[in-house]
Amino acid sequence: MRNEWSTIDSIKGVSPDWEILPLQEFSSPEKNSFVNGPFGSDLLSSELVLAGQPVIYIRDIRNGRYLRKSEVFVTNEKYQTLTACQVNYGDVIIAKVGDPPCESAVYDAHESGIVTQDVIRIRTEELRCSQFIAFILNSDIGKRQVKRIKISGTRDRVSLTDFKKIKFPHPPVSEQRKIAKILSTWDKAITTIEQLLAISQLQKKALMQQLLTGKKRLLDKNGVRYSGEWESKQLSKLGEVIGGLTYSPSDVTDGSGTLVLRSSNVQNGRLSFDDNVYVTCTAPEKSVTRENDILLCVRNGSRALIGKSALLKDQAVGCFHGAFMSIFRAKEPLFIFQLLQSSLFYREVRKNLGATINSINGSDLKKFTFNVPTDKAEREKIAAVLSTADQEISALQQKLDHLKKEKKALMQKLLTGKRRVQIN
Repeated sequence: MRNEWSTIDSIKGVSPDWEILPLQEFSSPEKNSFVNGPFGSDLLSSELVLAGQPVIYIRDIRNGRYLRKSEVFVTNEKYQTLTACQVNYGDVIIAKVGDPPCESAVYDAHESGIVTQDVIRIRTEELRCSQFIAFILNSDIGKRQVKRIKISGTRDRVSLTDFKKIKFPHPPVSEQRKIAKILSTWDKAITTIEQLLAISQLQKKALMQQLLTGKKRLLDKNGVRYSGEWESKQLSKLGEVIGGLTYSPSDVTDGSGTLVLRSSNVQNGRLSFDDNVYVTCTAPEKSVTRENDILLCVRNGSRALIGKSALLKDQAVGCFHGAFMSIFRAKEPLFIFQLLQSSLFYREVRKNLGATINSINGSDLKKFTFNVPTDKAEREKIAAVLSTADQEISALQQKLDHLKKEKKALMQKLLTGKRRVQIN
């Protein structure tokens, strides 16, 4: 839905004292304050080295932050010859290429580097002004303005010349400072939760490795450590594989039919309903999803997505699942779900995938083999402990999602002047 506060004209009406300026006028007046990286012979691949001054690529700009992934450098001597393309602490770095292009971040490393030809660098008078530019470029209004000038292709991009000309609201610098400070505080809170979430996920991964291999044995209800045998079992002995529904485009409706669960409905081991498809056709009763079924991706254009799964609850019950998915209807779904989330399962997936075909057929899936405790009580205890870890991760994820949603709403108000900040 179109947001009434996402147009330049509406901002003029709400905040008439704000200027509307070309982006180039946000940069400092010094020479080379708004540039992209060196082209062609100015920086050859043979001049890239393993140590020296860092080279900044578009892959280093992620989710509004500078997150260095590249381990590419130039010598200090080469760095000195590229003064126009240098990037320093507090500069804005922007991806010229992407979906969408112009994702932005403030360069917060204290070691100066150079940007590549697909990265734009803007230098401002102070850090808060740089933060303001990054926030507005990453906002809805920023994306809307960029969309007007992007050059479509295999990868969308913008030209530096056009990018300099697009217009944005330019509050007084005192307001820019205050807006940037407020939104940076939200970013710090988001970063804290992201770090806690990453730690919890790593801890759960390590716990799975210990519990699902028998390296660590839990205590039974009497406080005695389990010591029973483990046995080798194929998935065919642990449940039933149910193939997905093939439907035609004419079966798809606008939301009045039955939900078809697809790969996009599984995100990080959880169900997501942001991208749904509904159909009017029918399916065998056996194929209709039930509570605690495990939805499993068995075919996908992306090899990395094969094997991802989610446990079905609530809204996902009574649905169909697409032809690229399977349902695993387990005898002990909570334990099997944890098994299917583990590295043990993904090792079986990798063994089964061919060189070019990104799929697992049902007969092969049934043959996946695992060692499991013979004692049902131990299996249930393992599932309970790992499910508790999942609940903690889910709570952190929900908190993170809420913070991001609230920050986005606040950005929309602050960056358009709908909510004005108080200047002391």
